[in-house]
Amino acid sequence: MFLPIGFLGVLALRAVVPVVAGAAALSLVTELAQTLVPGIGRGCDTSDFLMNSMGGALGALAAWGCLRVSKHEIKPNAHPRPTAVACGTVLAFTALAAGAWVTPQHVDSTSLQSVGSEEKQAAQKAMSDAFGDRCSVASVQVQPPWRNSPGNLLLALTDERGTASLT
Repeated sequence: MFLPIGFLGVLALRAVVPVVAGAAALSLVTELAQTLVPGIGRGCDTSDFLMNSMGGALGALAAWGCLRVSKHEIKPNAHPRPTAVACGTVLAFTALAAGAWVTPQHVDSTSLQSVGSEEKQAAQKAMSDAFGDRCSVASVQVQPPWRNSPGNLLLALTDERGTASLT
C-alpha cells in the first residue's frame, strides 16, 4: 500500500533516504492511530508496519532506478536535518503514546489450538449467560501462555447479523 508513496516521493524530492524514513514514520503513526483513535476498532500490528515500510522502500528504490536510467539528478544527501528531526519527533511521540496507552500482546497463529466439545459447550454457556440467545459460538481456540503473558481464549461468535470475535 505504501509503494506509491515511496515511488512518487522520490520522484518529487529526488532523494531516497527522507522518503523511506517518511514512509516508515507514516506507517508507524498509522498503526498507532488504529489503536488509539476511538471508533476505528483495530490494533497495532508489527507485520503491517513492516510491510508498509518495505512497500515505501521498494517504491523509493524503483523510482531511484527510473531516475538513474533516465539520467535525472538524484540528491543522495538531501534534507538530512529535517529528516532526522521529523523522524526523531515521530519516534519520541510514538514511544510516549505507546508506552502510556498500548499493551503489547504476542499473537502467533501457529500456536492456536482447537478445544474439545466440553470446552466449546462451556464457552457457549458463558456466552449465553452474558448475552442470552443472541449469539452462538462458532469456534473456540486456545492460545497457550507466552513468556510472562497469560494464555488467551479466542471465540468466534455468530448471529443473524454476522460474526464477531472475542478474546
